[in-house]
Amino acid sequence: MSEPSATFPRLVQRVLDDSASAEERRQLAHLLRTDPDRRAEYVQQMRLDALLHFTGGAAAKPRLVAAPIKARSS
Repeated sequence: MSEPSATFPRLVQRVLDDSASAEERRQLAHLLRTDPDRRAEYVQQMRLDALLHFTGGAAAKPRLVAAPIKARSS
């Protein structure tokens, strides 16, 4: 595994954890500017992270839009 390939997942994770240093953010920005494959991987990772946040880290469950109507008894 080349250095950028080995470093990239760690940098992305540190950014997602909000624990990346300014230097790590610069390194990630450089990789994203110069490597189209890393950009595509980054976009995929950001989509996955957003989906996990949106679903609370669990598989999305179907939700009713409205409560079922109960029949009135006469």
